[in-house]
Amino acid sequence: MISQAYIFGSLGKAAFQQDEKWYVLDNNDPNAVRDWHTFDKNYLALTNPEITLVPVGKNIDDIRQLLALETTKQEALTLALQLMDESIPEESLKVEIAELLGAYTKDAGIFQFLENRLLTTIVPDSFAPSFASNICRSLQMNEVAQIYELLDSHAGEIQAFYTAWIKAVKNYFPDAEKADTAFSLLTSGGIAKAFVQSMVQRDKKIWNQSALDAALLFQKEGLASNALLFFTQLKTDLTQHFQVQFKENTFSTEEEKAETDEIAIIIEEYLDNFFVTI
Repeated sequence: MISQAYIFGSLGKAAFQQDEKWYVLDNNDPNAVRDWHTFDKNYLALTNPEITLVPVGKNIDDIRQLLALETTKQEALTLALQLMDESIPEESLKVEIAELLGAYTKDAGIFQFLENRLLTTIVPDSFAPSFASNICRSLQMNEVAQIYELLDSHAGEIQAFYTAWIKAVKNYFPDAEKADTAFSLLTSGGIAKAFVQSMVQRDKKIWNQSALDAALLFQKEGLASNALLFFTQLKTDLTQHFQVQFKENTFSTEEEKAETDEIAIIIEEYLDNFFVTI
């Protein structure tokens, strides 16, 4: 019986424990199983392996499927980053990269993964999202192009959110591993992207809903029990130190207000009472 399992997406490998012994799967040869070796630990120390914990109760075939999926996601992410990288100057190579990326993003799950990741990623100065967007537009990859355009226009908010997160998280999570896990969950679930969107639109409602979603997720994963307090502090830091302002929500007509779902109103009232109004 498999007691523990992890996927290392960027390495294309998985490790699992069975009968108190650890084994390794390689996505290039998923039918072959070998013993865990000391060198495997060295690989993890030398790169960001994008570790994913496999839910308890999965068998080896499940792990193979998850390994294939996570490896595909990382291959697509690598292409998406390369398309922005100005250190790759050859236009013909960039077109080839874009075409490969287009093939990956035909899968809705891969597209959603890339959108969630890229729209919460601080890109270095040597990366040009606008150049990547132009290539995608020329190849009729309009939805992918839009991701790059949003990344370019939201760069300030993305950096502010991540910087404020790093500052606030030190006083909330007991260790760096839990903090990394928490941010990874926010990113993969699209919640971090929604936080950034709320900052761009200055929409308090989106922020509050995202905070509630994050708090419920953290509680479910056993990461924290009072996450709403953390996101209240995070919002305060963004307002005070990054000049992020949130506008109040108003209804244009009484009819719009009357059509609002009763349960949604209750949730909004709770959130408005909970969060500190800046």
